[in-house]
Amino acid sequence: MGRKIIGSKRVTVSPEELLLGKIDPEKISCMSAFGAFAVAKLQAGCRQKTIVSYREHIAEFAKWCDSQSLAISDLTRSHVERWEGILRLERKNKDTSVQTKIKSIRTFLYWCMDEERGWLKPFSITLPRADMTLKEPYTKEELTALLAPPANEDLSEWRNWAAVGFISRTGVRLSSAVNLKWTDIDFEKHICLLRHTKTNEQYFVPIPSAALTDLLTWKAISPETAEGYVFFSTYTEKKLSPNALTQAIRLYNLSRGVSKTSVHLLRHTFATLYLQKGGRAEKLQKILGHKTADMTQRYVHYVTDDLVEDIDDFTF
Repeated sequence: MGRKIIGSKRVTVSPEELLLGKIDPEKISCMSAFGAFAVAKLQAGCRQKTIVSYREHIAEFAKWCDSQSLAISDLTRSHVERWEGILRLERKNKDTSVQTKIKSIRTFLYWCMDEERGWLKPFSITLPRADMTLKEPYTKEELTALLAPPANEDLSEWRNWAAVGFISRTGVRLSSAVNLKWTDIDFEKHICLLRHTKTNEQYFVPIPSAALTDLLTWKAISPETAEGYVFFSTYTEKKLSPNALTQAIRLYNLSRGVSKTSVHLLRHTFATLYLQKGGRAEKLQKILGHKTADMTQRYVHYVTDDLVEDIDDFTF
């Protein structure tokens, strides 16, 4: 429940009442507006994980606004800029964290500016620049060590081997991989359907021949489970959580003599190699499921910098 101001009084008001548009914007507190925003996003089918992020990133901003006696209609670009300064200087947030939080706040405020509501006069919000440095991808030697078939009959190791091969050769996110079912894969067309994605939008990704061969090997030796997940718990035969597969791959990598253990770094390695081998950024954006070209361009910059490095040593 939120609060609305009538004269000097505050009375309880629900997010649903705010969504009906019957409250004067000048009397809507920022926390009340955020409550309505969260309800609207849930009703629109927004993923719970995203809602949790919104609560973490936007609620602290809304509380600060309320402490300054600011109604939602009072907010301007300068308030967002002041909050950015507080995050950096007082709360010691890193660049990437500041960017993520301001991005969530921008989504919230743009929602408040929508013609449907008109709670806030429109103004633009520029995202602060974050550190563009990407972690070093897996090397060719490390990938060779990870992608070599197991020399034993340990079913968990075979599963980890198949998962590492699939993610590193398709670039899918960990959350998509753990939700992948055999019925989502078309072995004839070399594609699979990702039903669980960060953007909540299903899309197809291509599967290279090497990844298909490894998947078929894994399918032949793994039991047929009731749920039909590709990468499942070899103990319960149930769906794996992202954290469980993360930990399994960490131990798998270390057992192969590879100190890098990040699953997301496999995705980063795929993107880097794709561009280094001449792949188009526009196509990579679709494969990776990036909603905008901004994130894909980070890989482009990374690869471009790599090409320029030491160029003078190899030319006259």
